[in-house]
Amino acid sequence: MESIAPIEMRYRWWRDPRWIILILVAATGGMVLWGLFGPEPKLIVSRETTLITEPLRPDGTPDYAAHVLDLLGRNTPPEENAAVAVLHATWPMGLDAEDLAAVCKALGIPDTPPDVPSLDSADNDKALRDELRAFLGLNVSDDGIPMHSDDEAIDRVIKLIDDARIIPWTQEECPLLAAWVARQSPALDLIVEGATRPKYELPLPDLLRAEPGTMLIGVVMHGTQRLRDVCRVLIMRAMLHLGEGRMPEAWRDIHAVHRLARLIAPAGRPRFLITHLVAIAIEGTANAATFVLLESPGLTAAMAASIRRDLESLPAPPDIRSSQAMERLGIVDLVVAIARMPRSERSGSLSLGGIDELGLALGTSLDMNVVLRTINDAEDRIEKALSLPDHQARCQAMDQIITEITARPFGPGGWEKAAWLAQAALSRGARSTACARSLLGFLVSPTKGVLDAYERRRAEAAILRLAAALAEYRGRGLGGEGRPYPDSLEGLVPEVVATVPEDPCSGKPFRYERRGDGYLLYSVGPDGADDGGTNDELVRGEWRSDDDDADTVKSRDIAVRMPRPKRGLIPPPSDAGK
Repeated sequence: MESIAPIEMRYRWWRDPRWIILILVAATGGMVLWGLFGPEPKLIVSRETTLITEPLRPDGTPDYAAHVLDLLGRNTPPEENAAVAVLHATWPMGLDAEDLAAVCKALGIPDTPPDVPSLDSADNDKALRDELRAFLGLNVSDDGIPMHSDDEAIDRVIKLIDDARIIPWTQEECPLLAAWVARQSPALDLIVEGATRPKYELPLPDLLRAEPGTMLIGVVMHGTQRLRDVCRVLIMRAMLHLGEGRMPEAWRDIHAVHRLARLIAPAGRPRFLITHLVAIAIEGTANAATFVLLESPGLTAAMAASIRRDLESLPAPPDIRSSQAMERLGIVDLVVAIARMPRSERSGSLSLGGIDELGLALGTSLDMNVVLRTINDAEDRIEKALSLPDHQARCQAMDQIITEITARPFGPGGWEKAAWLAQAALSRGARSTACARSLLGFLVSPTKGVLDAYERRRAEAAILRLAAALAEYRGRGLGGEGRPYPDSLEGLVPEVVATVPEDPCSGKPFRYERRGDGYLLYSVGPDGADDGGTNDELVRGEWRSDDDDADTVKSRDIAVRMPRPKRGLIPPPSDAGK
């Protein structure tokens, strides 16, 4: 019987499940790696993505710096531009020679120093502070032992300078400070004249340089802080005018500060948020000085009426949508800048590497068109929310948007996070959406506080106009004698005003009542809670004592109480040296 030869079995690897699994794993891994680190889709220039479509850089991406320069304005004649007067008064405004030449060229003026000596800041003038320290008796005793610590002396000098901006004073009270103000007067007169001009447009050097890496989020606001210093000195001179009985001159300086606050952040024109916040702070300084002026002895009805008309004729105030429009440009510009960077440099260049999922996502392949569309969709919702007519409705709408944007995309458990990270690893769209949400979180997180600041500004402006109307009403007493304030704000109609405005924070009438020979007038503030006229100075409409702790008050009304307690600029001699 013949033997049967064994059948030779040829090895076929494709039938081996181990190889099939290995190939599938390798293919899947390759696809994941390609998705994570492969090339990114080309950036689309459109309204839905880049927001602006021109002007363009040489690489075809939008030139946001040039666009913002056009928004800020760079074609206003010098004689119509208040920024030219401020630059001349504060020359060289902290700019180096190259930047100064570029700014002057953009403004259409020569880059030569003006004839007016540059304005100083009392807060930064060391020589003035040393002189005031000696004037207050805060030097050393005859035996050479210091009578006061440096910290105590600095605090007393700073308090004197601060008080000179809120208390009417005279040359006799503080001749050193009066002489210092007199030295600033030529520059101050130039600024007062400049404040009558219709626009304030100061080109920013960072934008003028047009360097490829310039991003809006890193632009330095040259001149903004300098303008705040200018306004402080103007208010100081106004208080000196007021203390020496020069009421029209005092109002001229205060009115200039009101106008500058409105000019640097004009209504309906995008401006950086920091510019808006500085404008709000400057206007707050002018408001405080105006209240002091309105309770001055000898204020006539005619003068009060003139102040009220000037307040009513100020340029329209900006709203938060103007700054939000610029913030939107800033975040879109940031995303486009990220798209233009080498991927290895993104996190480090933007200092975002330590921010959880965002830092990881920036090192992977993203679809920047998805990022931009997600951001613009959210910004459209924000714009709609900020357009609501009621403050509380705006806040509620923004709270909802902020909650959605900042919510974690995964649950509290570790498995939920692992599942989300796996999805992000497999889906470029998921990573791109998460990146957009993280970037938006930086933009919207402070919005509630900013909304409150705008609302407070609106309420303060309305209260100030009412205070001017009340001063005018009182000044219309027969025979030049002041008469009592009205029992209600309706008593102003129609003799002084046609209608009484509503509190923008509540949509209801302002709270008002007679108190002694004066009055209490207040808004409930952005929180909508009526605290009876409580703020940093008042408790239920009465002046705080030194023992009251203002920090214990969580809610603040926007309140004014007339008359204010009288106090002098310089402490009594018995307090000196303590």
